[in-house]
Amino acid sequence: MKRIIWGCGLALLLVGAVSAAGPTFEQLDTDRNGKLELNELDAAAVKLFRDADVNRDGVLDRHEFKRLQGPSSSFDDLDANRDEKIDLGEIRRSAALRFDRHDLNQNGALDDMECSPNRMPTVSPLMSVYF
Repeated sequence: MKRIIWGCGLALLLVGAVSAAGPTFEQLDTDRNGKLELNELDAAAVKLFRDADVNRDGVLDRHEFKRLQGPSSSFDDLDANRDEKIDLGEIRRSAALRFDRHDLNQNGALDDMECSPNRMPTVSPLMSVYF
């Protein structure tokens, strides 16, 4: 049963034209406490951000962002200062708000119920919160 619930973490992350599995709940839960704290999601997001930043300039342009785009974000939504670039700070600010929306019991962590397939259908918690 837990495997089914953990399935909320299994997702598709578009990387160019090729689909790849996003990190699972278990992979994101690095301290193995059965919950996802914002710092665990942030560590994974930083890696994805850096991988998507192909020209290594520290920001994502629209083309680079398409490699990461999640189910609930758009380039324009994340580009808070409207400079046609998304930096890690802009993504983190948006993620903090989304994290709070998913954290129904406001305990500072997402548990398996808050990541249930009904709340995050076919999407990795990382993609739902950050991208």
